[in-house]
Amino acid sequence: MLPDNLVPGRYHYIVPESPQDSSDTPSDFTLVTEKLQELEVEILSSVSQPGRIGLPKNALLEEHDRYFKERLFSVAKIETFARVLKELVAENEITQEALSELITQKTVEINEQGEKIWLNLITSEIKSPLFYRFED
Repeated sequence: MLPDNLVPGRYHYIVPESPQDSSDTPSDFTLVTEKLQELEVEILSSVSQPGRIGLPKNALLEEHDRYFKERLFSVAKIETFARVLKELVAENEITQEALSELITQKTVEINEQGEKIWLNLITSEIKSPLFYRFED
């Protein structure tokens, strides 16, 4: 903490009060939870409630980002791929060691291609853009 003579008057801080009794915390938590449950419908609704003038639509549910669906689709593909791999390991279709080796091998290939792409971006040796190939 800085001494008072080094801190200008407009920057003085307020010392927080002593911590409250821990018995009050659970009741505060349930109170907040109840308030959130009451507001859940209103928060998640994409249209304003009738009779509630002045409430705008939920901006998060009105997402107009053109890449939003693509990102969600990518997440769904990754989750599905992970689920399939877990099922293959569980059914002994592929061993854990073979899967680890395959992931390591593909990671090395992707890193090599990434280095080529970055090198091309820096040097501009090839005018046409380079992309990853996921055909193999």
